[in-house]
Amino acid sequence: MLLTQQQMDTLRLIMRSPDNGDGWRMCSSILFEKVIIPMSNELVEKDVDQKMVRLTDEGKTIFKWM
Repeated sequence: MLLTQQQMDTLRLIMRSPDNGDGWRMCSSILFEKVIIPMSNELVEKDVDQKMVRLTDEGKTIFKWM
């Protein structure tokens, strides 16, 4: 799977945000709807109710090598 520049930028943005425990990070409603929801489930886990996101194991591996 090739990542787009937007996907790489989104992974960087997620990891730059404060960790709220167990890798979960908060998102604004607009960011969550426009940027996080379209992200691949292979890269991120999403908590739609709380507008939180964290990287999957695959997402962490890709982030490590970017």
